[in-house]
Amino acid sequence: MGALAELVAVELFVPDVSPARIARFQTTPEGRALVAEWGSWAPYYLAQFAARYERLMDRLSDDGLDALERFIDNITAEEFKVVVNRFVGFA
Repeated sequence: MGALAELVAVELFVPDVSPARIARFQTTPEGRALVAEWGSWAPYYLAQFAARYERLMDRLSDDGLDALERFIDNITAEEFKVVVNRFVGFA
């Protein structure tokens, strides 16, 4: 199973994020668009994204972390939204 498939295959049991965390996430155009797309499920999906992203970061080597950072720095806003939605199983 691929790394991304493994990360999104299982629902993580994490608490929904707070309204304050949602507000911080909405400080970027991508965050605002994702919250609008997720609607009332935004606290759940953002919590899932944060937990899955942390799991991914914990599994990567230093070279892998550098590659991920370069990838994120070089994708468009639309591509970022697709990546986040894949992480949370929203699509």
